[in-house]
Order: sequence, then structure tokens, then C-alpha cells
Amino acid sequence: SDSIRYDVEEIFKVVQKMPMFGGCETKECTKAEASKFIQDNLVYPEKAIELGLEDTIETWFVIDVDGIIESASVRGKSKSVFAQSSEEVIMKMNTAEKAWSPGYQRGIPVRVLLKIPIEYSL
Repeated sequence: SDSIRYDVEEIFKVVQKMPMFGGCETKECTKAEASKFIQDNLVYPEKAIELGLEDTIETWFVIDVDGIIESASVRGKSKSVFAQSSEEVIMKMNTAEKAWSPGYQRGIPVRVLLKIPIEYSL
């Protein structure tokens, strides 16, 4: 058949219809809703509070074809005291009332890699 198929293992960074969060239809709405969710659910690590640490952590995650976050990780120098909290709050997005919708390429749901900076400030 002529139907387009994508390798289920393939992960896209940019797709025609990006994943959306919180029941949103726009990138701006998704960004606002995701930020609000993170602010409401983020646990500031005790150790970081004791040490007076602040940072912005780039947290990467993959949204699968069903809109489920399948993995979250921090990269580079941000493998810090904030890594676990960052990964946990991203994974917790799966429990949101209106969680992620999948990304689509040519009308087909595909896996998409996203990045959200999480800001820790005391």
C-alpha cells in the first residue's frame, strides 16, 4: 500500500503538529500550561535549599504516540542536585487531568523529543 509508515523507534524533534499539553491547541498555551504544572508540582530539593543553590535545568523527554511521556532526563552539566526533581516533575505530567496529546507527522502520531527548561530559584 501507499500509506506512510514511520519506524516506531524513530524519534522526531520537529513535526507538523507538535505535542500539546493541558488541552491546548497552540504552542503558547502549551508553554503556559506546562510551566504552571511544573510550578505547582515541582519539589525543590532539600539539599539545594540548604546549600542555597539555584539553576535552570534543561529537561528532555519523549512523548509517545499515545501522548504518554516515556522517559525524562537531564543532560550535560545539569546532572546535579536538581536532576531527580526535574525528571520526577516531568514524569508526573502523565497524571495531569489534561496531559500531553501526541505529535503528528502527515496525520500519523509519532514519538517526539521535547525540552523544557526548569528554573529553580529560592
